Amino acid sequence: MVVTAIFVVIGLIAITFFAFVLRKQASTNVEVAELLARLEPVDMPALLNLTDTDQIGFLRSRLQAREVAYLERKRTRAIIVYVRRIVRNTEILLACADRAAHNEDPQIAAAGSELLTMATRTRVRALSTLAKLYGTLLFPSLNPSLPQAITGYVELQRHSEILRSTAAR
Repeated sequence: MVVTAIFVVIGLIAITFFAFVLRKQASTNVEVAELLARLEPVDMPALLNLTDTDQIGFLRSRLQAREVAYLERKRTRAIIVYVRRIVRNTEILLACADRAAHNEDPQIAAAGSELLTMATRTRVRALSTLAKLYGTLLFPSLNPSLPQAITGYVELQRHSEILRSTAAR
């Protein structure tokens, strides 16, 4: 429990740092469409497959403890790659949302404000999940809550498409 609290505090410090970096980056003249083009793809079916508890239970019933521990570490490292990509994408989406929220068109501004809220929430969850995943490498008994970060990112992608289509008009 204490380890989780430490990782959450570290995540919040990281979020504050990234918020300052984003503010500085947002001052450059980059179009929203160009920022959205920088998003890295996240293979959601593969990520969901890695987090499937039924498969993990199946492995535990079929393999020795040492083999399961080895596969768990490899699985955790693979999930870290996906979550880091989600963190980078939320950084880009925060910049897009900030620009859109300050747009003169009220429809774009509303979509940008909503995306800003969702991107911030998803980034917090993703950074917290990332901290827990790194903790899981050190302390295998930790069990990070991935579904919230994944579900939040899926919803965030949907809203970024709404902003993209609204801005394209």
